[in-house]
Formats: sequence, structure tokens, C-alpha cells
Amino acid sequence: MNIPVCFLYECFSFDSKVGVLTWKRRPESHFQGSEVTMKRWNGKNADKAAGTSRKDGRVAVCLNYYGRTHMIYASRIIFAMINGKWPDGLVDHLDGNPGNNKLENLRVCNKSQNSQNRLAPLGKLLPGVKKDGNRFSAKVKSNGVFYHVGMFRTEQEAHAAYVEKRDLLHGEFSIGNRNCIT
Repeated sequence: MNIPVCFLYECFSFDSKVGVLTWKRRPESHFQGSEVTMKRWNGKNADKAAGTSRKDGRVAVCLNYYGRTHMIYASRIIFAMINGKWPDGLVDHLDGNPGNNKLENLRVCNKSQNSQNRLAPLGKLLPGVKKDGNRFSAKVKSNGVFYHVGMFRTEQEAHAAYVEKRDLLHGEFSIGNRNCIT
């Protein structure tokens, strides 16, 4: 990211108890010297929550930096502000709720790790299970490799075997190993 973290401190405050970014009053220098634009922007946005919630639950923030608008997820901004640098990878939400940007709910991960704890779509077979004739197979994907766990008589048996293998392969990033935060 080419936006300096110090610029973020000029734009936002962060309430770590509720996980919300709030716009600060921004200086005229952020608006290329236009006092009119600065006053209009501050009147509309200052002291209000930054960003909008997307369909997937993530909060997206549009930030203008020297005439260029950047769409950045709030979780990335929060991570950068707290750690003094942009995250090296993706920012994952421990509890699986992409709108929960409390500091203790955020961690850095790579793309593979981030995909390990996604929930399966509703109305489908249990995660990791596929119907094969009158039996059920269990399969786990880790780091781009599929692991066949076995064939089972019931969907529940296949799912139980999948969960065991998934937790072994995915470690702390397994959806079953979430530390749910209330």
C-alpha cells in the first residue's frame, strides 16, 4: 500500500472496544488546498463511522490520498494503525464475522489460511462431504492439495472424519479452532 500509515492517523480514530473507525476532522492539506472542499467534507463526515458495510459483511472505506481514491477494508486500516505498518498478507477475522473489527478478532494470514475457515453454503451437504452413489466421501483441501479421507456410510460419519483431518491440517486457521469473541 502506498499510503503512509502516518496519513491514516490524520484521518481516523479507532475505538478498540467496539472495533469502529471514525473519521477525524481532516486538514486542508488533504484536499489539495481547497478550503471549501475541506469544510464540506468535514461537515458531512467528521466524527462519523468510516466506511460502508458490503454484502459480505466487510466494511469498506474510500480514502482519497493526493487526488486518488483508494477502497481499503477497515480491518486493514485498523491493523496498520495499531502496528505502524500495513499487513504483509490478508487480515482474517477469527470469529468469521468480517464486520467484527475489534483488535483481538484480527490476525494476518495468507490466502490459503484465510480460505480455511470459510463457512459452507447453506442447503448443501455438510462441509467436506460429497455424495458418491449410496456412500459419502470426505475430502480436505490444504495448500492447494486435496486429501481423500475416506468413504463412509453416512453423511455425519464422513463429516466427522473431515473435521478431524481439517483440524489437523489447518491448525489454528481451521474453522473448528475459532476463538469466538462475544
